Amino acid sequence: SDLTLIMATTTKVLTMRLLQHLQDLVKEMQGLSSIESDNSNLIIDNDDKQVLDALALAVAPSGIDVVMHYQVVHQYWKSGDRGTIRRACVITDTHIFLLDESYVGDGAENIFPEDLSTLGEAQYNLVDSALLSQIVEVQPARSDPKAITIVIRPESRLQRNHNWRLLCGDGEGAERLVDATRKAMTIT
Repeated sequence: SDLTLIMATTTKVLTMRLLQHLQDLVKEMQGLSSIESDNSNLIIDNDDKQVLDALALAVAPSGIDVVMHYQVVHQYWKSGDRGTIRRACVITDTHIFLLDESYVGDGAENIFPEDLSTLGEAQYNLVDSALLSQIVEVQPARSDPKAITIVIRPESRLQRNHNWRLLCGDGEGAERLVDATRKAMTIT
């Protein structure tokens, strides 16, 4: 029977290591098996185009030109007992986006009303966005090395700054997100 494995990883390096390990395991299993099989049974798809199409649909009419950084994070709030919510943080050459992300078969609760038809298909829902020029500050949290805060100036002077409080998978992930955001801010 067929098996589809969907992996959501935090870096390309980790993804490449996992794929290499999977390929090595398949070769090893084929060597142990008395049944001859070929590597054509192992299909590895790169879904970058589908993900970019889904992102473009979610952020329309803003559009996406160049994706400079993509990272899965958890959003949390300073007050209240809301817990954390998994989000995708996408930095382009002009904007920063915070999105709900859902993949068919990833085990997460589906937050979208319509059914997705293809296993592994990505769908995004825009939570918040800002021009890179609206970012006032990107700072690591003092108490948790995995947490960062992105301070965003509103478009209207009548509103107050608002904060994205994001929790990354580890301290390195937080550093990558801070560095990528700051780098993108210097380009604009």
